Amino acid sequence: VPHPMGKNANKPVRHTGGGGGGGSYEDMWEKRQFHSMEYQQRELQMLIDAPERLSWDEWKAQQQKKKEEEEAEFYGVGMDMMKYRQQLDDEREARLKARADERERERAEREKEKKKKKHKSKDKDRDKGKRRSKDRKRRRDDDSSSSSSESDGERSTRKKSSAKGSGPVKLSSFFDHNDSDPDAL
Repeated sequence: VPHPMGKNANKPVRHTGGGGGGGSYEDMWEKRQFHSMEYQQRELQMLIDAPERLSWDEWKAQQQKKKEEEEAEFYGVGMDMMKYRQQLDDEREARLKARADERERERAEREKEKKKKKHKSKDKDRDKGKRRSKDRKRRRDDDSSSSSSESDGERSTRKKSSAKGSGPVKLSSFFDHNDSDPDAL
């Protein structure tokens, strides 16, 4: 036997062939038992007495029905939840609206009070204005009654000085006016 070259050169060569015991493979398969005779009898009896199976169409219809029932249950819970949420939303909206209405009433009341105060202050201002005008009239009356005892020259100088008021005065008019005063200097 020539020695082969390569990586398996030092290993013994295996020869494939018959199983050694004689007989064919098919004969051995038929003689071989996987289960006991009792087990095989039970299996056969079970297959014979098996309940009737559903057809493919029946099974699909059954699966569709289960799916629809699950969806109805899910959406039923979902619908209940949606109704509950809607109820909560309505209650919240009512509370918010009540609060807004209350704030609006309070604001309107405050505005009314402000208007009343403003109206009262206007009345007071009018009264003050009336008083001032009355005071002015009294002063004029007092001036006219006291002026009858005064000379016309003094009255005219008083009118000039009161007409000019407290505004700027020409220096020349100031000295001319003071020259006629004998108490000066």
